[in-house]
Amino acid sequence: MTPNIDSIIRDHVTLTVRCLDRIYLQGYMPKLQTSGGLCYFLRDHLGHPIPSPALFRPMHNRFVDAIKTYATEHDVPLVPFESGQDKDAIVATYRAKCTARDGVVMIGVAQEKARAFKAHKRCGPQGGVTFDFTRQSVAVNHYYFYLQDPALGARLHQDRNLCAVPGQDLFERPRMGEATAAPAADPLRESGQRLSHVRRSHRLASDV
Repeated sequence: MTPNIDSIIRDHVTLTVRCLDRIYLQGYMPKLQTSGGLCYFLRDHLGHPIPSPALFRPMHNRFVDAIKTYATEHDVPLVPFESGQDKDAIVATYRAKCTARDGVVMIGVAQEKARAFKAHKRCGPQGGVTFDFTRQSVAVNHYYFYLQDPALGARLHQDRNLCAVPGQDLFERPRMGEATAAPAADPLRESGQRLSHVRRSHRLASDV
């Protein structure tokens, strides 16, 4: 049998450590994942008589403006990522310069594929206009909020500028030789409270 790397080093390994390298937490709004839910949100929740795709652009602009305003007011670098760049290497340089114990280290922007709604116009027999929505793959800007938390260490929160805004949190384990502060009584809750001002941008999907 041809030896593999496991059999070759088996007798030369004196210590093996297994642990989680990172944990992803996915967040989304279930009612905005279907065309019916989207129409209900635009018509019944926001109060528009016609669930038109023309309503997406103002929400998009408010979302992006809120991020830019936050970055300016809190002196957080807003960095565009180019295709093929090593995001981790770029972020590492900003983390090394950051002196704050917690907060947003930088915000990265990269255009990537995501699922979004496409509108199809339909004219009724009486001349009225309605829209049907289907999901498709599109390239949109993703916003990466790179965070530093005293209890959880390096973190990443990701948003996309879609009408149905999903979110994703990434918790990275400390690397070898790195130290973290003693955990708080409820680190997830405290971290969420510290980031509440960042997450206000999500209100475009519920309060706009």
